[in-house]
Amino acid sequence: MINAALLALTLGTTLGQPGDITCTFAAKDGSRAVLDVALRPTPSLRDLPGLYRLNMRVGTRDAMPATAQPNLGTKARDIALTAKSADNLIYALGFGQDGQAALNIRLGGTGIDETLFGICQGATPYIDKWLAE
Repeated sequence: MINAALLALTLGTTLGQPGDITCTFAAKDGSRAVLDVALRPTPSLRDLPGLYRLNMRVGTRDAMPATAQPNLGTKARDIALTAKSADNLIYALGFGQDGQAALNIRLGGTGIDETLFGICQGATPYIDKWLAE
């Protein structure tokens, strides 16, 4: 019985969990898609209240661990995520229940950054779960 429970926690998204959250960000001139981001929630027994674990894949780069939490700085139902890649890129992603999203990419230790705007799909079940009414 314990083995079955551990297996269910390990498999996560394949056992009744909603699918990935997918986001698409456009170029500043809006002419074409520049970047796709996939977020896969990875619940853990070590999760803290209000802090959730995910794997974040940006474009074709390797997936990296990310954390999500409610964005208390807005009155809307928004989520803020952060992740850091092995090559010191820092990603800050925010999205709301309406799907509107912003992604800031910064080279760690420098002032070099870029912010892209786009839309996320598949987030509603997670927002409903992560944010209390």
